[in-house]
Amino acid sequence: MRITTQQIYSQGVNQLLLLNRQVADTQQQLSTGRRFLTPGDDPNAAVRVAALTQDLAARKQYTDNLFTVENELNLQETVLAQAVGVIQRVRELTVQGGNDVLDNTNRSSIAAEVENRLDELFSLMNTQGSNGDYLFGGFKADTLPFGRDGTGAAIYNGDEGQRKVQVSSTASIAVSDSGKRIFEDVPSTNVTVAVKAPASNDPLSNAFVSVNILDQSELDTFHPDNLVIEFEALADGPGNQPNFTVRRQSDNRVVAGLANIAYVAGADIDVTGTGLQLHAFGTPQPGDRFFIETGQKQSIATTFDKLIAGLRGNPVDTDLGVIVGATLDNLDNAIESVNQVRAEVGARLNTADSTAALHEQVKIFSDDVLSKLRDTDYAEAISRLSLQTFVLEAAQRSFLKVSQLSLFNLL
Repeated sequence: MRITTQQIYSQGVNQLLLLNRQVADTQQQLSTGRRFLTPGDDPNAAVRVAALTQDLAARKQYTDNLFTVENELNLQETVLAQAVGVIQRVRELTVQGGNDVLDNTNRSSIAAEVENRLDELFSLMNTQGSNGDYLFGGFKADTLPFGRDGTGAAIYNGDEGQRKVQVSSTASIAVSDSGKRIFEDVPSTNVTVAVKAPASNDPLSNAFVSVNILDQSELDTFHPDNLVIEFEALADGPGNQPNFTVRRQSDNRVVAGLANIAYVAGADIDVTGTGLQLHAFGTPQPGDRFFIETGQKQSIATTFDKLIAGLRGNPVDTDLGVIVGATLDNLDNAIESVNQVRAEVGARLNTADSTAALHEQVKIFSDDVLSKLRDTDYAEAISRLSLQTFVLEAAQRSFLKVSQLSLFNLL
Protein backbone atom coordinates (compact mmCIF):
# COMPACT_ATOMS: atom_id res chain seq x y z
CA MET A 1 0.00 0.00 0.00
CA ARG A 2 1.41 3.33 -0.99
CA ILE A 3 1.05 6.44 1.17
CA THR A 4 1.41 9.66 -0.67
CA THR A 5 2.96 12.80 0.69
CA GLN A 6 -0.46 14.49 0.49
CA GLN A 7 -2.01 11.81 2.70
CA ILE A 8 0.75 12.20 5.27
CA TYR A 9 0.21 15.96 5.40
CA SER A 10 -3.60 15.65 5.44
CA GLN A 11 -3.71 13.12 8.27
CA GLY A 12 -1.13 15.03 10.27
CA VAL A 13 -2.98 18.33 9.92
CA ASN A 14 -6.33 16.75 10.82
CA GLN A 15 -4.83 15.17 13.93
CA LEU A 16 -3.28 18.45 15.00
CA LEU A 17 -6.60 20.25 14.48
CA LEU A 18 -8.40 17.63 16.59
CA LEU A 19 -5.85 17.91 19.39
CA ASN A 20 -6.00 21.72 19.22
CA ARG A 21 -9.81 21.61 19.47
CA GLN A 22 -9.63 19.32 22.52
CA VAL A 23 -7.19 21.67 24.25
CA ALA A 24 -9.37 24.68 23.36
CA ASP A 25 -12.52 22.95 24.69
CA THR A 26 -10.82 22.11 27.98
CA GLN A 27 -9.51 25.66 28.29
CA GLN A 28 -13.05 27.02 27.71
CA GLN A 29 -14.45 24.62 30.33
CA LEU A 30 -11.93 26.05 32.81
CA SER A 31 -12.69 29.66 31.88
CA THR A 32 -16.51 29.31 31.90
CA GLY A 33 -16.81 26.77 34.71
CA ARG A 34 -19.17 24.68 32.57
CA ARG A 35 -18.55 21.00 31.93
CA PHE A 36 -20.22 21.04 28.51
CA LEU A 37 -20.50 23.98 26.18
CA THR A 38 -23.34 22.88 23.89
CA PRO A 39 -26.18 20.38 24.41
CA GLY A 40 -24.54 18.18 21.80
CA ASP A 41 -21.52 17.68 24.06
CA ASP A 42 -23.66 15.72 26.57
CA PRO A 43 -27.34 15.45 25.50
CA ASN A 44 -28.50 13.51 28.57
CA ALA A 45 -26.92 15.95 31.01
CA ALA A 46 -28.24 18.90 29.00
CA VAL A 47 -31.80 17.62 29.27
CA ARG A 48 -31.51 17.11 33.02
CA VAL A 49 -29.89 20.51 33.49
CA ALA A 50 -32.73 22.20 31.58
CA ALA A 51 -35.35 20.42 33.73
CA LEU A 52 -33.58 21.28 36.97
CA THR A 53 -33.09 24.92 35.93
CA GLN A 54 -36.78 25.24 35.11
CA ASP A 55 -37.77 23.66 38.42
CA LEU A 56 -35.46 25.98 40.38
CA ALA A 57 -36.89 29.03 38.60
CA ALA A 58 -40.41 27.92 39.48
CA ARG A 59 -39.43 27.32 43.11
CA LYS A 60 -37.92 30.79 43.30
CA GLN A 61 -41.25 32.24 42.18
CA TYR A 62 -43.07 30.08 44.73
CA THR A 63 -40.65 31.28 47.42
CA ASP A 64 -41.38 34.90 46.45
CA ASN A 65 -45.09 34.08 46.60
CA LEU A 66 -44.64 32.62 50.08
CA PHE A 67 -43.02 35.85 51.22
CA THR A 68 -46.16 37.69 50.08
CA VAL A 69 -48.40 35.09 51.72
CA GLU A 70 -46.64 35.39 55.07
CA ASN A 71 -46.81 39.20 54.99
CA GLU A 72 -50.52 39.21 54.18
CA LEU A 73 -51.40 36.55 56.75
CA ASN A 74 -49.33 38.17 59.49
CA LEU A 75 -51.11 41.46 58.82
CA GLN A 76 -54.50 39.74 58.85
CA GLU A 77 -53.71 37.97 62.13
CA THR A 78 -52.67 41.29 63.69
CA VAL A 79 -55.86 43.01 62.51
CA LEU A 80 -58.08 40.18 63.79
CA ALA A 81 -56.31 40.22 67.16
CA GLN A 82 -56.98 43.96 67.42
CA ALA A 83 -60.63 43.37 66.46
CA VAL A 84 -60.97 40.86 69.29
CA GLY A 85 -59.50 43.47 71.63
CA VAL A 86 -62.11 46.01 70.50
CA ILE A 87 -64.95 43.53 71.01
CA GLN A 88 -63.68 42.55 74.45
CA ARG A 89 -63.53 46.21 75.45
CA VAL A 90 -67.12 46.72 74.30
CA ARG A 91 -68.09 43.65 76.31
CA GLU A 92 -66.60 45.28 79.40
CA LEU A 93 -68.55 48.46 78.61
CA THR A 94 -71.73 46.41 78.18
CA VAL A 95 -71.38 44.92 81.65
CA GLN A 96 -70.61 48.37 83.02
CA GLY A 97 -73.60 49.91 81.24
CA GLY A 98 -75.96 47.33 82.70
CA ASN A 99 -75.20 48.48 86.25
CA ASP A 100 -78.43 49.77 87.84
CA VAL A 101 -76.62 52.51 89.78
CA LEU A 102 -75.73 54.40 86.61
CA ASP A 103 -77.85 57.29 85.42
CA ASN A 104 -78.58 58.33 81.84
CA THR A 105 -75.57 60.65 81.73
CA ASN A 106 -73.22 57.82 82.69
CA ARG A 107 -74.77 55.50 80.12
CA SER A 108 -74.50 58.17 77.42
CA SER A 109 -70.80 58.45 78.16
CA ILE A 110 -70.44 54.69 77.80
CA ALA A 111 -72.41 54.83 74.55
CA ALA A 112 -70.01 57.49 73.26
CA GLU A 113 -67.03 55.20 73.90
CA VAL A 114 -68.84 52.32 72.17
CA GLU A 115 -69.30 54.61 69.16
CA ASN A 116 -65.57 55.32 69.14
CA ARG A 117 -64.87 51.60 69.36
CA LEU A 118 -67.25 51.03 66.46
CA ASP A 119 -65.31 53.54 64.36
CA GLU A 120 -62.13 51.68 65.30
CA LEU A 121 -63.73 48.40 64.26
CA PHE A 122 -64.74 49.86 60.89
CA SER A 123 -61.14 50.98 60.36
CA LEU A 124 -59.90 47.45 61.10
CA MET A 125 -62.50 45.82 58.85
CA ASN A 126 -61.42 48.11 56.00
CA THR A 127 -57.69 47.41 56.37
CA GLN A 128 -55.62 47.37 53.18
CA GLY A 129 -52.60 45.17 52.54
CA SER A 130 -49.20 46.29 51.28
CA ASN A 131 -50.44 46.07 47.67
CA GLY A 132 -53.50 48.23 48.36
CA ASP A 133 -56.02 45.35 48.33
CA TYR A 134 -58.63 45.26 51.08
CA LEU A 135 -58.11 42.22 53.32
CA PHE A 136 -61.76 41.47 53.94
CA GLY A 137 -63.44 42.34 50.62
CA GLY A 138 -63.31 38.87 49.07
CA PHE A 139 -62.63 39.01 45.34
CA LYS A 140 -63.61 42.71 45.35
CA ALA A 141 -60.17 43.62 46.62
CA ASP A 142 -60.37 47.21 45.32
CA THR A 143 -63.78 47.99 46.84
CA LEU A 144 -64.22 49.40 50.35
CA PRO A 145 -65.72 46.37 52.15
CA PHE A 146 -67.72 48.05 54.93
CA GLY A 147 -69.76 51.21 54.88
CA ARG A 148 -73.13 52.55 56.05
CA ASP A 149 -76.42 52.96 54.26
CA GLY A 150 -78.81 55.90 54.48
CA THR A 151 -80.08 54.75 57.89
CA GLY A 152 -76.58 54.48 59.30
CA ALA A 153 -76.70 50.69 59.34
CA ALA A 154 -73.54 48.81 58.44
CA ILE A 155 -73.44 47.31 54.93
CA TYR A 156 -71.00 44.91 53.33
CA ASN A 157 -69.90 45.81 49.80
CA GLY A 158 -67.58 42.87 49.16
CA ASP A 159 -68.34 39.28 48.25
CA GLU A 160 -67.71 35.86 49.77
CA GLY A 161 -64.63 35.05 47.69
CA GLN A 162 -61.25 34.07 49.06
CA ARG A 163 -58.13 35.10 47.18
CA LYS A 164 -55.38 32.47 46.98
CA VAL A 165 -51.70 32.47 46.01
CA GLN A 166 -49.94 29.53 44.34
CA VAL A 167 -47.10 28.27 46.54
CA SER A 168 -46.21 25.03 44.75
CA SER A 169 -47.17 23.18 41.60
CA THR A 170 -50.06 21.52 43.43
CA ALA A 171 -50.93 23.83 46.34
CA SER A 172 -52.17 27.35 47.02
CA ILE A 173 -52.79 29.27 50.24
CA ALA A 174 -55.64 31.70 50.93
CA VAL A 175 -54.39 35.21 51.76
CA SER A 176 -57.78 36.81 52.44
CA ASP A 177 -61.11 36.05 54.07
CA SER A 178 -64.58 37.33 53.40
CA GLY A 179 -65.59 40.06 55.82
CA LYS A 180 -69.15 38.81 55.52
CA ARG A 181 -68.20 35.51 57.08
CA ILE A 182 -66.12 37.06 59.88
CA PHE A 183 -67.99 40.22 60.82
CA GLU A 184 -71.47 39.87 59.29
CA ASP A 185 -72.66 36.26 59.57
CA VAL A 186 -72.24 36.04 63.34
CA PRO A 187 -74.76 33.78 65.12
CA SER A 188 -77.33 35.85 67.01
CA THR A 189 -79.19 35.02 70.21
CA ASN A 190 -82.46 36.33 68.77
CA VAL A 191 -83.99 36.42 65.32
CA THR A 192 -82.84 39.57 63.56
CA VAL A 193 -83.65 41.38 60.33
CA ALA A 194 -81.61 42.88 57.52
CA VAL A 195 -82.68 45.09 54.62
CA LYS A 196 -81.32 44.34 51.15
CA ALA A 197 -81.88 46.31 47.96
CA PRO A 198 -81.39 44.64 44.56
CA ALA A 199 -79.11 46.24 42.01
CA SER A 200 -82.11 46.76 39.73
CA ASN A 201 -83.41 49.61 41.92
CA ASP A 202 -83.17 53.11 40.47
CA PRO A 203 -79.77 54.39 41.68
CA LEU A 204 -80.94 58.01 41.45
CA SER A 205 -83.88 57.60 43.82
CA ASN A 206 -81.66 57.56 46.96
CA ALA A 207 -84.33 55.39 48.55
CA PHE A 208 -83.74 53.18 51.56
CA VAL A 209 -85.75 51.36 54.23
CA SER A 210 -85.07 51.01 57.95
CA VAL A 211 -86.57 48.43 60.33
CA ASN A 212 -87.44 48.48 64.03
CA ILE A 213 -88.26 45.34 65.99
CA LEU A 214 -91.35 46.10 68.07
CA ASP A 215 -92.17 42.58 69.25
CA GLN A 216 -89.42 39.96 69.36
CA SER A 217 -91.83 37.09 70.03
CA GLU A 218 -93.91 37.96 66.95
CA LEU A 219 -90.74 38.17 64.88
CA ASP A 220 -89.62 34.77 66.20
CA THR A 221 -92.93 33.33 65.06
CA PHE A 222 -92.77 35.02 61.64
CA HIS A 223 -89.24 33.68 61.01
CA PRO A 224 -88.07 32.15 58.65
CA ASP A 225 -90.36 34.04 56.26
CA ASN A 226 -89.25 37.37 54.77
CA LEU A 227 -90.96 40.54 53.57
CA VAL A 228 -90.82 42.38 50.26
CA ILE A 229 -91.81 46.02 50.04
CA GLU A 230 -92.38 47.05 46.43
CA PHE A 231 -93.23 50.48 45.06
CA GLU A 232 -96.05 50.28 42.55
CA ALA A 233 -97.00 52.31 39.49
CA LEU A 234 -98.45 55.73 40.22
CA ALA A 235 -101.77 54.74 38.63
CA ASP A 236 -102.23 52.02 41.24
CA GLY A 237 -102.14 54.39 44.20
CA PRO A 238 -104.70 56.75 45.64
CA GLY A 239 -104.73 59.96 43.65
CA ASN A 240 -102.08 58.58 41.29
CA GLN A 241 -99.49 59.15 44.00
CA PRO A 242 -96.41 57.10 44.88
CA ASN A 243 -97.49 53.96 46.71
CA PHE A 244 -96.16 50.63 47.93
CA THR A 245 -97.28 47.11 48.80
CA VAL A 246 -95.82 44.78 51.45
CA ARG A 247 -95.89 41.03 50.74
CA ARG A 248 -94.58 37.83 52.20
CA GLN A 249 -91.68 36.57 50.15
CA SER A 250 -92.70 32.92 50.54
CA ASP A 251 -96.10 33.12 48.80
CA ASN A 252 -96.31 36.77 47.60
CA ARG A 253 -99.35 37.31 49.83
CA VAL A 254 -100.11 40.90 50.93
CA VAL A 255 -99.36 41.37 54.64
CA ALA A 256 -101.70 43.16 57.05
CA GLY A 257 -103.65 44.81 54.23
CA LEU A 258 -100.63 46.86 53.17
CA ALA A 259 -101.51 47.06 49.47
CA ASN A 260 -101.07 50.28 47.46
CA ILE A 261 -100.46 52.35 50.57
CA ALA A 262 -99.69 56.02 49.88
CA TYR A 263 -95.99 56.67 50.38
CA VAL A 264 -94.99 59.25 52.97
CA ALA A 265 -91.27 59.49 53.63
CA GLY A 266 -90.39 58.41 57.17
CA ALA A 267 -93.95 57.40 58.13
CA ASP A 268 -94.44 54.40 60.44
CA ILE A 269 -95.35 51.21 58.59
CA ASP A 270 -96.53 48.71 61.18
CA VAL A 271 -96.54 45.21 59.71
CA THR A 272 -99.00 43.39 61.96
CA GLY A 273 -98.08 39.80 62.79
CA THR A 274 -94.37 40.24 62.14
CA GLY A 275 -93.33 42.38 65.10
CA LEU A 276 -91.70 44.82 62.65
CA GLN A 277 -92.09 48.51 61.94
CA LEU A 278 -90.73 49.82 58.63
CA HIS A 279 -89.73 53.31 57.55
CA ALA A 280 -89.05 54.28 53.94
CA PHE A 281 -87.07 57.33 52.86
CA GLY A 282 -86.00 59.05 49.67
CA THR A 283 -87.86 59.18 46.37
CA PRO A 284 -88.43 55.52 45.44
CA GLN A 285 -89.45 54.87 41.86
CA PRO A 286 -92.07 52.41 40.59
CA GLY A 287 -90.47 48.97 40.49
CA ASP A 288 -88.04 49.62 43.33
CA ARG A 289 -88.04 46.78 45.85
CA PHE A 290 -86.57 46.12 49.28
CA PHE A 291 -86.19 42.73 50.93
CA ILE A 292 -86.56 42.52 54.72
CA GLU A 293 -84.88 39.22 55.52
CA THR A 294 -85.13 37.48 58.87
CA GLY A 295 -82.40 35.26 60.24
CA GLN A 296 -80.36 34.30 63.25
CA LYS A 297 -77.20 36.10 62.19
CA GLN A 298 -76.23 39.62 63.12
CA SER A 299 -73.24 41.73 62.18
CA ILE A 300 -70.89 42.89 64.92
CA ALA A 301 -71.54 46.50 63.91
CA THR A 302 -75.30 45.98 64.36
CA THR A 303 -74.69 44.53 67.83
CA PHE A 304 -72.71 47.69 68.69
CA ASP A 305 -75.45 49.93 67.24
CA LYS A 306 -78.19 48.20 69.25
CA LEU A 307 -76.14 48.55 72.43
CA ILE A 308 -75.61 52.27 71.76
CA ALA A 309 -79.36 52.76 71.19
CA GLY A 310 -80.17 50.83 74.38
CA LEU A 311 -77.73 52.81 76.50
CA ARG A 312 -79.31 56.02 75.23
CA GLY A 313 -82.83 54.84 76.01
CA ASN A 314 -83.91 54.13 72.44
CA PRO A 315 -86.06 52.13 71.95
CA VAL A 316 -87.64 53.03 75.27
CA ASP A 317 -90.00 50.04 75.26
CA THR A 318 -87.16 47.52 75.50
CA ASP A 319 -85.77 46.65 78.90
CA LEU A 320 -82.07 47.55 79.14
CA GLY A 321 -81.35 44.29 80.94
CA VAL A 322 -82.66 42.35 77.94
CA ILE A 323 -80.48 44.42 75.60
CA VAL A 324 -77.41 43.89 77.79
CA GLY A 325 -78.00 40.13 78.02
CA ALA A 326 -78.48 39.75 74.28
CA THR A 327 -75.46 41.98 73.57
CA LEU A 328 -73.18 39.91 75.82
CA ASP A 329 -74.25 36.71 74.06
CA ASN A 330 -73.78 38.26 70.62
CA LEU A 331 -70.38 39.70 71.54
CA ASP A 332 -69.25 36.27 72.75
CA ASN A 333 -70.39 34.84 69.41
CA ALA A 334 -68.49 37.62 67.62
CA ILE A 335 -65.27 36.84 69.50
CA GLU A 336 -65.67 33.17 68.64
CA SER A 337 -66.25 34.02 64.97
CA VAL A 338 -63.12 36.16 64.74
CA ASN A 339 -60.99 33.70 66.72
CA GLN A 340 -62.05 30.85 64.47
CA VAL A 341 -60.64 32.69 61.46
CA ARG A 342 -57.53 33.61 63.46
CA ALA A 343 -56.95 29.90 64.05
CA GLU A 344 -57.32 29.24 60.32
CA VAL A 345 -54.86 32.04 59.54
CA GLY A 346 -52.39 30.48 61.98
CA ALA A 347 -52.77 27.12 60.27
CA ARG A 348 -52.09 28.73 56.89
CA LEU A 349 -48.96 30.39 58.29
CA ASN A 350 -47.76 26.97 59.48
CA THR A 351 -48.40 25.58 56.01
CA ALA A 352 -46.49 28.48 54.47
CA ASP A 353 -43.52 27.87 56.79
CA SER A 354 -43.38 24.14 56.06
CA THR A 355 -43.75 24.75 52.31
CA ALA A 356 -40.94 27.31 52.36
CA ALA A 357 -38.72 24.84 54.24
CA LEU A 358 -39.49 22.14 51.67
CA HIS A 359 -38.62 24.47 48.79
CA GLU A 360 -35.31 25.32 50.47
CA GLN A 361 -34.41 21.66 51.00
CA VAL A 362 -35.27 20.76 47.41
CA LYS A 363 -33.27 23.77 46.18
CA ILE A 364 -30.16 22.63 48.08
CA PHE A 365 -30.45 19.11 46.63
CA SER A 366 -31.17 20.39 43.10
CA ASP A 367 -28.26 22.85 43.22
CA ASP A 368 -25.93 19.98 44.17
CA VAL A 369 -27.17 17.75 41.34
CA LEU A 370 -27.08 20.67 38.90
CA SER A 371 -23.49 21.45 39.88
CA LYS A 372 -22.40 17.87 39.29
CA LEU A 373 -24.09 17.79 35.89
CA ARG A 374 -23.09 21.21 34.64
CA ASP A 375 -20.06 22.55 36.49
CA THR A 376 -16.45 21.83 35.64
CA ASP A 377 -14.37 19.59 37.90
CA TYR A 378 -11.33 21.87 37.97
CA ALA A 379 -8.87 19.25 39.28
CA GLU A 380 -9.85 16.77 36.57
CA ALA A 381 -9.94 19.44 33.86
CA ILE A 382 -6.48 20.80 34.74
CA SER A 383 -4.98 17.30 34.66
CA ARG A 384 -6.70 16.62 31.37
CA LEU A 385 -5.44 19.92 29.92
CA SER A 386 -1.87 19.05 30.92
CA LEU A 387 -2.13 15.68 29.20
CA GLN A 388 -3.77 17.15 26.10
CA THR A 389 -1.12 19.86 25.88
CA PHE A 390 1.63 17.27 26.18
CA VAL A 391 0.06 15.10 23.46
CA LEU A 392 -0.40 18.14 21.21
CA GLU A 393 3.23 19.17 21.58
CA ALA A 394 4.38 15.60 20.90
CA ALA A 395 2.20 15.42 17.82
CA GLN A 396 3.55 18.71 16.56
CA ARG A 397 7.14 17.50 16.90
CA SER A 398 6.28 14.19 15.23
CA PHE A 399 4.54 15.95 12.35
CA LEU A 400 7.51 18.23 11.93
CA LYS A 401 9.86 15.25 11.53
CA VAL A 402 7.52 13.28 9.28
CA SER A 403 6.93 16.29 7.06
CA GLN A 404 10.68 16.52 6.40
CA LEU A 405 10.89 12.94 5.05
CA SER A 406 11.66 13.07 1.30
CA LEU A 407 13.83 11.17 -1.29
CA PHE A 408 15.32 14.51 -2.18
CA ASN A 409 17.02 14.54 1.21
CA LEU A 410 18.98 11.39 0.20
CA LEU A 411 20.30 12.71 -3.11
